[in-house]
Amino acid sequence: MANSPETVRQLFPTRQAVVEPDDHDAFDARVLARAVWQKRRMIGTVMLAVAALVFVLASVWPPTYTGEAKIVLDPRKAQIVTNNEVVGNIDPSEQVLNGEIAALRSNLLLREVRNRLPASVIAEIDPVKTGAPVWAAPVTVPAALIDAVAGTAWKPALDDMLRPRPESDEMAETLLIEEIGKKLTILAEPSSYVIVIRADVGNAVAAQILANTVADTYISTQISSRQESVELATRWLEERLETLKLEVERAETVVSEFVAQSLVENGGTMENASEQLSRLNSELIDARDARLTVEARLSELTELTRNEGLLAAVPVIETPSLSVLRARALELRSRDAVWARNFSPDQARRVEIREELSEVDAAMEAEVQNALVGFRNEYEVSLQREDSLRQSISEIEERVVRISRSELGLRQYQREAEAARLNYEALLTRLTEARTQQQMQLPDAKLIARAVTPEKPSAPRPKLMAVFAAVMAGTVTVAMIFFNELTPTVFRSARELSQATGLPVISSLPLLNDDEASDILTLLADDPYGPYAERIRQLRTNVTMGDKRSRSVMLISALQNEGKSSTALALARMAHLAGKSTIILDCDLRRPGLYRTLDLPADLDFADFIQDNCTLHDAICTDTKYGFDVLSVREPYHLGADQFAVSWLNPLIRELKRVYDFVVVDSPAMLSVADAVTVAQVVDRRVFVVAFDETPRTAVRDALSRLQEAQLKIDGIVFSKVDGTRSSEENFEAYGYEL
Repeated sequence: MANSPETVRQLFPTRQAVVEPDDHDAFDARVLARAVWQKRRMIGTVMLAVAALVFVLASVWPPTYTGEAKIVLDPRKAQIVTNNEVVGNIDPSEQVLNGEIAALRSNLLLREVRNRLPASVIAEIDPVKTGAPVWAAPVTVPAALIDAVAGTAWKPALDDMLRPRPESDEMAETLLIEEIGKKLTILAEPSSYVIVIRADVGNAVAAQILANTVADTYISTQISSRQESVELATRWLEERLETLKLEVERAETVVSEFVAQSLVENGGTMENASEQLSRLNSELIDARDARLTVEARLSELTELTRNEGLLAAVPVIETPSLSVLRARALELRSRDAVWARNFSPDQARRVEIREELSEVDAAMEAEVQNALVGFRNEYEVSLQREDSLRQSISEIEERVVRISRSELGLRQYQREAEAARLNYEALLTRLTEARTQQQMQLPDAKLIARAVTPEKPSAPRPKLMAVFAAVMAGTVTVAMIFFNELTPTVFRSARELSQATGLPVISSLPLLNDDEASDILTLLADDPYGPYAERIRQLRTNVTMGDKRSRSVMLISALQNEGKSSTALALARMAHLAGKSTIILDCDLRRPGLYRTLDLPADLDFADFIQDNCTLHDAICTDTKYGFDVLSVREPYHLGADQFAVSWLNPLIRELKRVYDFVVVDSPAMLSVADAVTVAQVVDRRVFVVAFDETPRTAVRDALSRLQEAQLKIDGIVFSKVDGTRSSEENFEAYGYEL
């Protein structure tokens, strides 16, 4: 169970326990900077090593030369023919620009480029001839590198392995075209319609020729494509024109035949019929007027003669005969009036005059009667003529209707003929334009910069690549350092350890070299006031202060090789130097090491005591030359672990505490065997040993969980093997006193 701050203060009254809140997202930038600074030599070494390696590889790698040509999409073309073009000009946009770049990368264009390239350039590119591997065609393995890696004896075999073997000429051609595409880089310049064509080849002249050939092929292909499109359009127009010509002729023939048939059937045209109808209508009006006039005169005369007699009509009838008769009657009456002044009516002359006058009247009556007959005859003739005109008009109207109906079909045929004629004329005009435009096509792009022979290789650039590689290696190394610091699986500072466990770190032991760690007691003897010795004194003070009855301390670790046994030896030695009678009890019966480390005499040991072969006093080795006694086994004793029990160990520890002032118990690893939990129940204090940058956090957590399940508390943590140059703890400085 993790100790609370109050428990820590009670166990260590002179030490202020600090348990900071556990914020997994928080990090200290100073810790990261310190970690980077501490590993500056490693970072520098990695950067130099990577830079040197890249520089050497780049120096032996074959050079690459870059030829660069530029074309621009140009919508501003000379409009020689102002009509609509058969092939419209492009309207530059980002989509059109990307489409043209895709066209430049297409295998169709590259195949045409391959046909135009000279043999010398193909020899520089063809993977079959250059020996580049099929799976990495753009990379040519340098001969110097092959010699360095494979040696002279293996070089032919390696060359044969790298050389591709196309199954057919078609496959070889496909590989060559793919290789040409890999040698090319097509890109657009920002904020413009300029397309850059870059060719990367191992030969400067070949790079120039390849870039220019791609540009020339692209432009000529555009012209050819436009001309072919116009030619196809022209051919189609000619075929369509022949069809329309036949349609026009057929439509006009239909119109002519229809007109002729209409003339035969209807007896004339609509114009003639309309003219006749108009004339007959005029005649009908005149005939009607004449009839009405005659009818009115006849009615008047008939009524007058019926009422007043025939002679009453003489004044209103104008005929030559009546005019003569009226004059004769007037003359006779005048003569009678003259005779009447002097003679009576019976006078012979007057009688003669009256008789003659009667004859004249009779003649006038007869003439009036004839006039009436003439008027009747004229009236009858007018009626007949009017009826005849009406019948003629009706016949003409029927013919007009027939002609109108015929003209509806005629107009339909005429419209069809006119439409065919218009289509024919439009296509004829378009055909003329297409024939004119066929030889006047311009490309949508123009060349604005031809590739020149590069003077220097564009790649590799050993110095730049070395610097870049060094920067990248340094960046990756720093990133890895940051990653390790921000996602630790081990502990790199006492602060982290204390926060993770909730326990105080009572001592941080500096890292020792192999010689010092193998002979820790000699180190303490040679340097009794050095950094390591002072940290052991700090540990001794913390575990012996407080309760005077706490005279046994157990060193526990989660795993093996965390410095627990070395710490136990050093702690026993420092307790002896403090004037305390001390003994080390080694409870790790499976992996004992004290006898070999201290070079003790091979007498009775802890195993003999467990087997009741000797007394406790006889099992303890007192001749250690270091002032403390040892109770351990000489050789691994696996049966003893099964005999460990609290009831058996508790009297043993009490007896040792009765004889000695201070008992140091060295136990096996907590996660390896179960003995440590049993031993931990009989000691006064338990100290957990964690190795710097070695012990996994999960191992520490699991070990503390086992102790918590057994309701055993830890009195502190020893942070062992702390490397001051790698620690992320700011204030970790190994200190000591010079004698």
